[in-house]
Amino acid sequence: MTSRNASVRAGKLALTLAFTFALGAPAAMAAPQPSHPAATPPPPPWTPPETAAPPPAVDAAAAADPTSVQREALFDIAFKALATGNLVLAEQAFTQAAALPGDAAFRSVALSFAERVRRARAMRAATPPSVKPGAIRQSDASTPPRRDFSGRVPLLLTTTALGLGAYGWALPAMFGVNFNETPRTFVGLYMLAASSAFVIPYASTRGTAVSAGQANLAFYGGTRGLYLGVLTAALFEGNVSPNIRYGAFASGVLVGSVSGLWAGHTFAEHHQLTAGQARTMAVMGDFGLGLGFGSGFLLDFDGIDKTQDERARRMGSVGLLGAAVGLTSGYILARRRDNSWGDGEVLRMVGLLGAWSGFTLADVADAGKKPAIATVMVGGLLGLGAGDRLVVHTDFSVGQSLLVDLASVAGALAAAGTLYLFSPQDWSEKPFVLASALGAIGGFGLSYWALQGRAEDGATAALTRTFAAGSVSLIPLCGVRGERGLTLIAAF
Repeated sequence: MTSRNASVRAGKLALTLAFTFALGAPAAMAAPQPSHPAATPPPPPWTPPETAAPPPAVDAAAAADPTSVQREALFDIAFKALATGNLVLAEQAFTQAAALPGDAAFRSVALSFAERVRRARAMRAATPPSVKPGAIRQSDASTPPRRDFSGRVPLLLTTTALGLGAYGWALPAMFGVNFNETPRTFVGLYMLAASSAFVIPYASTRGTAVSAGQANLAFYGGTRGLYLGVLTAALFEGNVSPNIRYGAFASGVLVGSVSGLWAGHTFAEHHQLTAGQARTMAVMGDFGLGLGFGSGFLLDFDGIDKTQDERARRMGSVGLLGAAVGLTSGYILARRRDNSWGDGEVLRMVGLLGAWSGFTLADVADAGKKPAIATVMVGGLLGLGAGDRLVVHTDFSVGQSLLVDLASVAGALAAAGTLYLFSPQDWSEKPFVLASALGAIGGFGLSYWALQGRAEDGATAALTRTFAAGSVSLIPLCGVRGERGLTLIAAF
């Protein structure tokens, strides 16, 4: 009877051990350890502490085996060690339990679990310590980062469009070649300039990584450089209107755009800008240019008491200064934020809403020229501040930000159009301007709260993929008369 009870106890203990180890061993393996031994030598003999708790009472059958109490105490210590992740102590306890004389079933169970704990120690020693998210592993330090080519196609599309629209006619005009006088030479130079706008960037970026941030800031520099180059030319030549100094105007267009392309691409590459950071810089640069011109008007730099050359030089200087301040502040803001491209676009829309609201207040109040300009400038600055706060914790995609833009414009048109339908014919434009401002703010508010923090649906996700930097798509068109065609669309 006693042998049968011992066998039953051994079977129950084996099941208990298996269940306990299945729960405790994975947790013990995952528990962090201060260090991992290179090998797993046999553990030294374990000595029970003097202050250990007294062993539990046993029945008469267990009392017949003088080592059963010590064996069960060792099992309890091993279980507690597994629960706390101390595999060394657990292996020592199981090994000591297996070395005790007595019941063969208990000894085989103890030996089995001692071997399993030993294998678990070996697995832990072979597993590298966990690394926090974002940390660089030792093995990753020697691995070169993945090269980003997503911005190369948008960059080439930008340069080609600028070549066809600006460089083609600016190059012959810079050299004094007139289409009416020498049409053959003009057309030949136009074709060479337009083709070079693709060939030279294509050859120079072949095999070179071009990120979305580089493409975005190069787009800003190439397009805004058209006008910034004219402002720079005005500093040296004065009034460079096309009907007065056409050669200087064309030179400013060509040199300014090419310089802006190169500067934007190089700056974004050197500072590792993302598309969102580049978009934030571009937004602040545009507002800086506008605020610079507004400051020039407030300072009376365009006064009638000055010559045309003086006015051009002074307004050109404040415009360039404003653009420089805007780009610098945009870079600082971009480094302090984690804006996506869509966040930058939402920031731009809120700034425009602030400027339009300032114009509305000035129009309703019949303010003069300078008070109206000051009100628009203050409204734009307040809008930028509000927009920055609104996108601090958002992550708008390109498609979602474009939906916010469209909703704002649609709200302005809907409010002004509805009022126009039911208003008397003798009303001035002031109520419609006010209605458009309120409608734009309402459309923006509804779209912002509806889209923030939400995942894209299928339509906006497709729009995001289409307009994201590095993505160019051919979209089929069908006119009202049945005409068919294709259009190439992309965004930067």
